[in-house]
Amino acid sequence: MKGSLVRRHGRGEASVWTLRVDFPRAKGDPRKQKAMTFKGDRTSAEEALYRFVQRMKKIDKDDPTSDLKMNELFALWREADSSRQRPRAKSTQYHDDRRWENWLAPRFGHRIASDISEIEIEDFYREIRRDRVDPENPKKRIKGLSPNSVARVHALLAAVLNWGYRRKYVTNNPIERVEKPRGEWLPPRAPSFEEVNELLDYLIETDALLWLAVRMTCTLGIRRSELLALKYGDVVLDHKSEPLEGSIRIEKGVIRVPGDDHEFIKTETKSGAPSHRTLALDYELCVVFDELIKDKTEMLRSERADPRLHWDSYIFSDDLLGFDPWYPDTVSHKLAAARKLAGVTGGRRSQSRVPITLRSLRIYCASQVYSDALDVRTAKSVLGHASLATTDFYYLAFEDEQRRSATIAIGDRHRRGQVAEKSD
Repeated sequence: MKGSLVRRHGRGEASVWTLRVDFPRAKGDPRKQKAMTFKGDRTSAEEALYRFVQRMKKIDKDDPTSDLKMNELFALWREADSSRQRPRAKSTQYHDDRRWENWLAPRFGHRIASDISEIEIEDFYREIRRDRVDPENPKKRIKGLSPNSVARVHALLAAVLNWGYRRKYVTNNPIERVEKPRGEWLPPRAPSFEEVNELLDYLIETDALLWLAVRMTCTLGIRRSELLALKYGDVVLDHKSEPLEGSIRIEKGVIRVPGDDHEFIKTETKSGAPSHRTLALDYELCVVFDELIKDKTEMLRSERADPRLHWDSYIFSDDLLGFDPWYPDTVSHKLAAARKLAGVTGGRRSQSRVPITLRSLRIYCASQVYSDALDVRTAKSVLGHASLATTDFYYLAFEDEQRRSATIAIGDRHRRGQVAEKSD
């Protein structure tokens, strides 16, 4: 069994290759082969080709078009990763692997893909929605998946089967006739202006660095990964202007993939290049950053280090030199504890108010920008979204006061006349 490698376009890590495997054949028999697409440099493509050849050897050599088992199909799909413009993030790969191992592999992993029926898939969705008894502990019940989790399981199964069907690894695609599960959508909710101010007043007296994180999130709308990736070198201050002016450049993110030995991963912003943006800083933030940069420079001098190192130091760091950013969950845990102590815990997710989190502060920022400008494009640009629909659907929350004023205004138009004063 032989394999071949052909570059289609691109250079370096952006190269796109076609990997082919030719099956042995007798003289005069038609050519039989399998092909797949791979993105990466030549070394990675050669390694992928070797693994591809080894995997094809496991298939019946007399019938190379026979269907693969679901676990084999998932392994091929995960390795190819060719249906996107850029490779999937490591966090996405981790969650896909977990969903496959926990839910799909136990039920369908050993099955031939084309032998699975749409009825089996729909019955499977119904089962994982329901609470059930733990087979290992009859006294314990396993909680069913939420509608959104079932929708994500379906999306993964559909991606694998559709990919295999297009490449003729699957002769019958059952997912085409399966009714897509619907997720549950709740309208975006944001904390009130008074709640945000109350938390900021508390933090300025107790935790200045966390105050800065909350202050930047509620006024700049940056993501948690972008917040933690910020360095002093990203801040530009114009000391010639009066009053002081400045801006901050957002291009990177810092995440940690679960189960990855707690290692930090530096990434692009979530939407890639469309999320790269420069945001203006208000006067208070300019003054705060001016003081922080001076303090960091003096600290480096006292430690007999190059004062220019502060440009490469993380803003949110407990490290003396600032070369290690906060652990991604640290800021969330600190914020949860602070809002509890400040007495601004908020309501439940289904109520009009929500607890102050970094996500709800992003929604707060988007809603405030939209209220001021009445332009979704402005809110989209500030938050760094690639699509207007994302901003409109998930991040624009209606303020209770605006809703109240709207109904009162309509009612006043239909008032029958002056309301008689009640007699004593």
